[in-house]
Amino acid sequence: AGDLTRPRVHVEATHEQRGGEEMVKVVITGGLGFLGMEVAKRLLARGSAWSPVARKLAPITQIALFDAAPASLMPTEVAADPRVRLVPGSVSEPGWAAELVNTPDVGVFHFASMMSGNSEADFDSAWSVNVLAQRSLLEELRRVGGEAACAPRFFFTSSTACLGSEASGECATDLTKLVPEGTYGYTKAVCELMLNEYSRRGFVDGRGLRLPVVVVRPGAPNAAATGAYSNCVREPLAGKAGSVILPMDLKMPVTSYQVAADNMLTLMELESEKLHLDRMYMQPSLTTDCAELHAAAQKLATERGLACGGIELEINPVATKIVGGMASATDGARAHALGLKGDESAESIVRLYARDNL
Repeated sequence: AGDLTRPRVHVEATHEQRGGEEMVKVVITGGLGFLGMEVAKRLLARGSAWSPVARKLAPITQIALFDAAPASLMPTEVAADPRVRLVPGSVSEPGWAAELVNTPDVGVFHFASMMSGNSEADFDSAWSVNVLAQRSLLEELRRVGGEAACAPRFFFTSSTACLGSEASGECATDLTKLVPEGTYGYTKAVCELMLNEYSRRGFVDGRGLRLPVVVVRPGAPNAAATGAYSNCVREPLAGKAGSVILPMDLKMPVTSYQVAADNMLTLMELESEKLHLDRMYMQPSLTTDCAELHAAAQKLATERGLACGGIELEINPVATKIVGGMASATDGARAHALGLKGDESAESIVRLYARDNL
């Protein structure tokens, strides 16, 4: 169990205490990451989020972006918005969750996590960052929600890494047994159960998406073992060689980050009555490989008259084992039934990346 001792913090006034004005705070952990920033941009554009106190959509008074990364990563237009507050910090610091969750009128998007490669290399840190940090957040939401007799909404991203290779011979569904073959998938599986239990008990109103490989990640390559599925597009479209450490024909379920971010907001705003006891939903995905994604990048580059880089292939046995231990295809039927979307093709994913980054 994690250390749940923490200082008591002042709980901000509810909307009744603010003279009836209904305002809601949104917390995004890993807020400077690419998924966190995509969600933040969408929320700022919408201007509203679900208020657990008012029990309806209400104007956003603040978006707190919690991250250990430097503030320079924040886009200028986001940094200039008066509703945005950057909260520098780490989930290893005492009291971090209490500082963020200081009002019952709050919604949380939890993205802070160790990636697959780093998790496999450091089990203890992965347990602390991926599991104990989520519990700390949920306990703070349980506390402020209990004091205000409401259940704050909490969104969490899991991963198809929790399925394991036993699901590779079939199209995995939300009912497929979780048999992870890596520390990253193991911690995500634990967090899925945690989310469901805290929701079942009424401590939070939880929702979660089990994400496949998310592409095409903007910025520099990261430590994820599945980074090859972005590297084979991002660098070639910049005229550079893409580093691929996995077999080019290793098929995996993927989603564009744009479609995934849209689905996150859709799921967060759905009425609780439409959800199930199992609050985890498989993100609708497309099964593809690095070869097909690179071919789509080459096609787009040709259309635009751009120089397209090739592939530097250097198979990493450890990364191949990690990724090969994940499900190779998934079925997002339950998510589709709720109105969540999937990508049409490798070409559509590459075009979305080009639209937003080139």
